Amino acid sequence: MMDERALQERSRRLEAGQNAEWKPTGRTDDLVQKDSVDPNNRNPRLLKAPSGVRQWLRILVWALIICSGLAFLVCMWLPHVPIWATIAIAAVFCLGVLGLFLVGGNRDNPRLDSYGTAL
Repeated sequence: MMDERALQERSRRLEAGQNAEWKPTGRTDDLVQKDSVDPNNRNPRLLKAPSGVRQWLRILVWALIICSGLAFLVCMWLPHVPIWATIAIAAVFCLGVLGLFLVGGNRDNPRLDSYGTAL
């Protein structure tokens, strides 16, 4: 019985014009790449401070969502919380989620083609 990975590898080999059967070899030079990624070397573009007002608002909205979610979990386990406090916490959570639509990032998805189909 063949698994999906073996079938995909066989299909890839047939497309490349190679033999469909895979024979193990003693070569290891394909496994080690010269420009391999070092996990300790971080890309400075990945971790940068927010620069604009929209980015700061996005951080504040996420903090609002997380805090209201935690407050809802706490109020769920307390026995004598008034209903108005629970409704207020739920409303703040909903406002945070709606706020994400206002301060969302770039709406251009690079993984979509011209028809809107995911690549």
